[in-house]
Amino acid sequence: GRSQIDQNLSAVTGACLLIKKSVYEQVGGMDEERFPIYFNDVDLCLKTDQCGYKIVWTPYVTLAHVGSVTLNSDPPRSGDRQEIFFKKIEKPGNNLIQKWLHQIASDPAYNRELSLGVDSYTPETDVVVSWDPGIRIRPRVLGMPLPCRYSEYRIVAPLRVLNVSHQVQSGLVQSSLPNELRILHVVEVERLKPDILLLHRPIFDHQIYTLNRYKEFNQVQRLFLFDSVDFDDLSKSALKGYSLGDTTILKKALALCDRLIVTTGPLANFFKGLIHDIRVVPDYLEQSVWGGLSSQRRQGRHPRIGVIGAQFAGRTGIKTVIKKMAQEVEWISLGPCPDGLQPYMKAIYPLPDSCSDYAEGLAKLNLDLAVVPMEVNRVNETYSNLRLLELGVLGCPVICTDILPFRDAPVKRVPNDPKVWTEAIYERIMDLDATEKEGDQLKEWVLTHYMLEDHSAEWFDALTS
Repeated sequence: GRSQIDQNLSAVTGACLLIKKSVYEQVGGMDEERFPIYFNDVDLCLKTDQCGYKIVWTPYVTLAHVGSVTLNSDPPRSGDRQEIFFKKIEKPGNNLIQKWLHQIASDPAYNRELSLGVDSYTPETDVVVSWDPGIRIRPRVLGMPLPCRYSEYRIVAPLRVLNVSHQVQSGLVQSSLPNELRILHVVEVERLKPDILLLHRPIFDHQIYTLNRYKEFNQVQRLFLFDSVDFDDLSKSALKGYSLGDTTILKKALALCDRLIVTTGPLANFFKGLIHDIRVVPDYLEQSVWGGLSSQRRQGRHPRIGVIGAQFAGRTGIKTVIKKMAQEVEWISLGPCPDGLQPYMKAIYPLPDSCSDYAEGLAKLNLDLAVVPMEVNRVNETYSNLRLLELGVLGCPVICTDILPFRDAPVKRVPNDPKVWTEAIYERIMDLDATEKEGDQLKEWVLTHYMLEDHSAEWFDALTS
């Protein structure tokens, strides 16, 4: 019912504004230098409020507003013309933010639980924080994850664990629309007042533009989170066009951040010289998601072997093996599978969007063995061992490509040679008792070294120290 009652607001439009001449002169009138066309009415209202006067809006007025003479030269707000319009108001908009950021972010006439990013008077559901902006207890960390499953390991789960253990107060920005990336405006950041922004791969033009504005207007530490890119996520709209070898855009983004957090030492070496403060925090599994899962063994007519990364089968030699052994084992593909291999698969399971669904789905595959083929190249050498952790925590033994990320794990590593793959697989399916012991050993290794709750202090130091 607010549209039907007299009420106090922070500003009203100059198209319909009544003010005493004496008050107008007292506050200095409209600023024609900083706001020649746009926002001079907002600036006038905020100056008037600062002098102790009220800005009152009433519905009981009928006004005919004809002309908009000062705006007639502006193009309509559509397509490329909209971009021209926003460029035209960028400078006065920045002037307004620079002068009145705190007042705009703390608007007493607009509840802070309402969104600033979509239509007015819409409840904010994309941004969830665990703090009251007026009460500071612990460091406030606001994560901005990409719309991909890997964000769970690098932002969502770490912040959840740190919040539950009372080490930080955490918040997340996640769009309610699938595969959409929600980026906060500087006013939204000021309203939330985080101490730290944790930004997941801010490597796109609109993200870098916003990083520039955060640096200019917000008193907040900006942390760049870069991880081993999951190729399964590259089909998502937010990640198209990504290339690790393209350092130009990375340099721009890193120059606007205070720290870089990566998953592995080789990835840190890749960024050496691009930013001075680099922290390495490995991937870990959250106990509350993975700890209670179990996978059954010997559930198939033949040994059930999971193929993790079947889309790379043609470049790793495993393709030949899959075709050759199709009558002796049950091949299970998790994630994309090339058309040429689909007839040889017992089952093909798509990758769920959420981490919890993925974890439960992986457990229900009831694998006796898993193969993880990877092409040996510069990019893959920077990867983490996450795939091994996910399989290992379920007690699933693994045969994998002999590549740097997998070197310290209790798994069978082989070169990408069909003959060697075949020998390693036969050796294990012919003695499932010994194979199960390998799975138990891998599970114990994961539980001992790679559970997130045991490493929360490592994340806390990387974020705050």
